[in-house]
Amino acid sequence: MIERKSVIPEPYQTIARRELRKLPTWKLQEAYGKLRAGESTGIELVEQNRAYAISAIEEILWERGKLPSSSSHSSGKVMANKEDAEALKALLPAVGIGAAVIVAYAVLVRVFALGRRAGYQDGRYLVSVRYPGQWHDIREFIQPHKLGVVAFYSDVGPDVWGCLDLVCHNISYRQDIGEFWQFPSETIWSGAGDCEDSSNLLTSLLRNFTNAYTVLGSYQGWGHAWVASGEGEILEATFTQARPVPDPQDYCPYCMFNESEVIELWPGALSEVFELGRNEELKLI
Repeated sequence: MIERKSVIPEPYQTIARRELRKLPTWKLQEAYGKLRAGESTGIELVEQNRAYAISAIEEILWERGKLPSSSSHSSGKVMANKEDAEALKALLPAVGIGAAVIVAYAVLVRVFALGRRAGYQDGRYLVSVRYPGQWHDIREFIQPHKLGVVAFYSDVGPDVWGCLDLVCHNISYRQDIGEFWQFPSETIWSGAGDCEDSSNLLTSLLRNFTNAYTVLGSYQGWGHAWVASGEGEILEATFTQARPVPDPQDYCPYCMFNESEVIELWPGALSEVFELGRNEELKLI
């Protein structure tokens, strides 16, 4: 039987996830707009933890297809769709280079504002996995040379399974509310994180001495993250101790990355992985 890692009790997150989903869309949109503007929402549950609440509300609105852009907060209307890309393709042949850049930028801004989690710009693989409106190159989440990471790594040194065991024993599994990625030093400091957080930390440790990637994909059909060693071995950072995975056939990679490169298994895989459903309990393996 696979040993499961205990979840840190988080009554606020549990209550927030349940209660926010009960609110009507218009109420969530109103609260979302006020949060972005730095105003009080008047909702006690939201005010208890505004940082987590804004991420959770954003995800709920995104799921409902009602995440407003900055220009639609007042009307609450959203028109997110995949036709923007096709429109861009149609426009590019008919315009000059300067105009093409303007059109591409306008479409990119619109797509980002409407709640997409991933985008591509100037060779960068951008993800919105922290605060609304913040975009990071996904490679920024692998930080082998940050002081906190180096200090953590020094406890074990150049040992793949030792690094895995270090993460498994010191980072408790924590369910996400919404989608919020921590940087490796934040994961070390908090002593907790979900699968992306523990995987990014492990990859950061391993990159001090060997090749490794954080892998985004599916596990038993649900969105998940793990680490691939330089030999291609699956390293599961949500175990309670370092051990081989018993069911490698259930891991389906979409995209892998470290601080130097991003590898999509097929074009658009990074965007697709954020469309996978989440099952926080299933990931406690």
